[in-house]
Amino acid sequence: MGSIIDNLTNAINTWNEKLAEIWLLLTQTPQNFKGGNIWNVIVKIHGGLQAIGLALLVLFFAVGMVKTCSNLNEIKRLAGQFVFFKVCNCKVVVYGMG
Repeated sequence: MGSIIDNLTNAINTWNEKLAEIWLLLTQTPQNFKGGNIWNVIVKIHGGLQAIGLALLVLFFAVGMVKTCSNLNEIKRLAGQFVFFKVCNCKVVVYGMG
């Protein structure tokens, strides 16, 4: 009878240890998980993707400007696009400063 109680006690202790480990993983921040190395890699990848996205935004905007400027009938709309460009440029500069 004593060995059955010992086996049950060991099983419950193992169960409690595993639940404690699971709870630790669930409540841990990404910055602290495995020393934060994985989080640092993710932050660097995010910065690179953000730079690529902003470069593509500028490229597509420039392509749109060139298409508009090549058509003389749409030069009237050019003033509105310059205002849009100024607003976008200000947002990029402010975002880069933050």
